[in-house]
Amino acid sequence: MTRTRARRPSASNRIRLSAAVVSIAWSATLGAQPPASRVEEVTLGDAMRSLTIAAQVGKMNVKRPLAQHVLDSLMGAFASARLTSVPVEQIARTLQPNAKGGPLVTARAINREQVETRTGAFREGVLRLNGIGNTEVMSSLRSEAVPGDSITKLLAPFDALVAATRAAARARNRDAIARFERKYGPDSPRLNYLEVGLNYAAQFVPGFKSTESGGPSPLELIASYSSLSMKLNDSSSATANLVSAGRLGLRVYFFGDGWGQDGRFMRYLKPAHGSLGLLSLGPQDDPLQRAWGRGYRLGPFVAWGDLFAGYVGGSNHGLVVGTNKFIIPRVF
Repeated sequence: MTRTRARRPSASNRIRLSAAVVSIAWSATLGAQPPASRVEEVTLGDAMRSLTIAAQVGKMNVKRPLAQHVLDSLMGAFASARLTSVPVEQIARTLQPNAKGGPLVTARAINREQVETRTGAFREGVLRLNGIGNTEVMSSLRSEAVPGDSITKLLAPFDALVAATRAAARARNRDAIARFERKYGPDSPRLNYLEVGLNYAAQFVPGFKSTESGGPSPLELIASYSSLSMKLNDSSSATANLVSAGRLGLRVYFFGDGWGQDGRFMRYLKPAHGSLGLLSLGPQDDPLQRAWGRGYRLGPFVAWGDLFAGYVGGSNHGLVVGTNKFIIPRVF
């Protein structure tokens, strides 16, 4: 019996065979990926699975082993923190510290004891995951000549995470700009030169410094002298005198929605800031007098917007009301 040797396929047939195998592998891989859902239904686990499959298709473990190691580490950290079932929109909202219901709701939705979503490490992890997907994974897929429409379908859940993260970043930037405008804009309280120096030094103190993600601190030091105050005497004559008053305290800016509105009444109902501290008057109820030194009177004050009210004790005690306006800008 004569044995016949099998013919080896030609080069062109081998190319066609390889293309068919790759096509079948892509089809099977893409078929294993669930169809893209609406953005609000995509979870972090969906985005992570799409990156895993894309990295396998692009052979990233061979071409970019370091990036593959970082990707595996991030996915392991998110999985161990039980974040895979959290929607990507909610994940993105945790990157905005002052978003309504952002960090607290997410922390309750997952295991809060295992992960604190408000930390910089969590934010850095999400941003690094986005970076690896947009650079390393995409480069690996393109080096394998994966068609563009296949890449779009494969990375649809990951793209949902990227879109949600970018939207949250834009909202965070708008919020930070609005805070800077409220504290330092044209409608903010005018500071005198002493206050400018004190607040410049205070910006290096925790609680007073600006943050990268949240904008300026809501706190501001007050050390002012005003000649536009009125003292109502506690006496039977019920007289009122124009006096000069010194104030030392702390101003708090209200950065929440609805505060700092314009309007004749709303600017007093929900102003942009409030303050409290100590109020001092000189020994006599006269304007353009010193508000400290021998014989001065001291008491508390509270301010709501540009108006303040305080009370001083002593032999000539009474209620003091005034405004944050100055006769000479930045002086008194």
